[in-house]
Amino acid sequence: MIRRLAIALVVGMLGLAVSPDVSLAAEKAGSAAKVGKVQLQMLVVHATTAHSNVDPKLSGLMKYLSPFKYTGFDLLNTHTATLGSNDGASFSIVGGRDVELTLLSTDEKAVRVRVQINQEQRGKLLDTTIRVNRNGSFIVAGPKHKEGVLVLPVTAKY
Repeated sequence: MIRRLAIALVVGMLGLAVSPDVSLAAEKAGSAAKVGKVQLQMLVVHATTAHSNVDPKLSGLMKYLSPFKYTGFDLLNTHTATLGSNDGASFSIVGGRDVELTLLSTDEKAVRVRVQINQEQRGKLLDTTIRVNRNGSFIVAGPKHKEGVLVLPVTAKY
């Protein structure tokens, strides 16, 4: 399961360059001033081939979701937290899973966020660090759900 999740960790999207981690050299050089609070928003989207309906609230994301092999996209939930550096928020999602987002660092250009997905029966499914550009998003996908998968776009607004 972990291998499938690692494979399903999708490239950061939504028009802004996103990489899995921040260069240590740039951090050590203090290339940008730290930012205070950051609003992290995580959508919970069920991608499926069981139908071809698309939730109207996802219309702005469809150009990034359409490369997936799925035809239907249902918005199941939206979670939002305003976090400072090293603050975390945990959200329960379908399938007995919990997602924990921890804001590791911020600067004027991007944030580093630790994403952990745990499931009651299976334990830790994913533990990774992502870099999300200011007002950009990164899409994590892969946990199976019904006739498809869950897609979790994480957006950093500040």
